[in-house]
Amino acid sequence: MVSQILKVKALLITFLIKCCWGSSIVIWEEVCDVHVLIVEERQNRGCIWKRFLERQGAEVCLVASSSEATAALSCQYFDALVINITMANSAILAVSDLAGYRNPDIAIVTVTSGSFFSDGSIFNMIPNACGCVGGDVPPKDLANIVSHYANKTKRRAHADVPNLK
Repeated sequence: MVSQILKVKALLITFLIKCCWGSSIVIWEEVCDVHVLIVEERQNRGCIWKRFLERQGAEVCLVASSSEATAALSCQYFDALVINITMANSAILAVSDLAGYRNPDIAIVTVTSGSFFSDGSIFNMIPNACGCVGGDVPPKDLANIVSHYANKTKRRAHADVPNLK
């Protein structure tokens, strides 16, 4: 009972308060019931993001290559994809295409370590791209972006399902 009250209170605070702390957005909303695939070759960075998203309530699968991502997408459903688009020797565009094919509403957040895609061209190459962030993005900012877009697509998907009662 107490945990339900705290969740409701946290959700109300989410809608009423927008806080900034330096350049990082404070997260008030949990990333509940969101399935996230992270494709990141730098395991230490990927593990930090994975643990942070899991603490927020997400189910996270971390892979280090495009072939592992393809295998994960072939047998699991994901609401969001966090993908490093500057990985060496990877078929990142093929992975994002497969993700969009398997789930047309998937939210794709791209991560880049350089300025090559700073012109916004990534949004032309990956139709489901919701954002492009730097590799040094704080985990709480990444979680907030994933939560926002994944929950938005989940609400839209549930709105499309007719009530059969």
